[in-house]
Amino acid sequence: MAQQAQFWTTQTSVTSPGDNPAVTAAIAALPDNNLLAIRDATAQHIFHFRGNYDAKGVPPERRSEIGLRYASTILETLISRGHSLSEPRPPPKRVVGTSRDAVVLFLSLARAKGIPARGRVGFTFYPEEKWWIDHVVAEVWDAQAERWRLVEAYMAGKNGKDETGKIDLLDLPEGDFLTGPKAWRAVREGRVDPGRFGIAPDEGLPPFLKAWHYLAHNVLHDLAWLDGKEMLLWDHWGVQDGMNRKSPGEVVEELGALLDEVAAVTGETGVEREAVRVLARREGLRVLSVVGSIDPVSGGMVEVDVARVVA
Repeated sequence: MAQQAQFWTTQTSVTSPGDNPAVTAAIAALPDNNLLAIRDATAQHIFHFRGNYDAKGVPPERRSEIGLRYASTILETLISRGHSLSEPRPPPKRVVGTSRDAVVLFLSLARAKGIPARGRVGFTFYPEEKWWIDHVVAEVWDAQAERWRLVEAYMAGKNGKDETGKIDLLDLPEGDFLTGPKAWRAVREGRVDPGRFGIAPDEGLPPFLKAWHYLAHNVLHDLAWLDGKEMLLWDHWGVQDGMNRKSPGEVVEELGALLDEVAAVTGETGVEREAVRVLARREGLRVLSVVGSIDPVSGGMVEVDVARVVA
């Protein structure tokens, strides 16, 4: 596994920081071998697209930034608003995005420093609401302990802890985050209620944004990320096409066996790179050069050329 981990030090088309001299200098200024510095640099750079724009002084028209797909573009935008990646950033100087963008940024910086890191798409637990909410975290290889550990790249914190001081953001507890495949398996085995998963703790969500639909969505996105294709969370391709028109029962009946197979490969921490590669190239799972996506401004469905991602 230690040898395999080195695969995830290689930048992908999405996480590559590019060759902008100002970006290169800003990354070089970050300390080497310092996971905390990278996490802190990442967490303070993304303004969540559902935030209060007026109260935070962020122009509402910047909402379109949630469509920024590549780390190079995110970094260039950040540097245009302030040259340092290590100094605290007020909201107006951040990039509008989601946890997905924070993790893409984290992977770009970690890999630039030679740290094996990959993104995991899944759900984080909100104990007060008793809901599992759509989220993306990083997974970093700990060479000393010879294991992968989950790193929270988006949540605010101090000295590597969350605001309560109880959660280690550099080594998330197992029960705080479930990858998509782990969540799928837990629900299939009857250990967790599928109705407690979704994009928000809201019983009134459209069916395709919660429960079986979104569990399937995150299994498929997690596979793509493990294969080095860090997609936007509102992209869809292959077996996802038309899934929003299926009933929850149809999703399980038609896709259950396939997603069980994917989860068997990706649901454990020791993911085998070759097994992921084979699965991710199968018809229906393979990310195509053109995918469907939600336009960040209009909210309508559009087709997007992602040939650069799959190259």
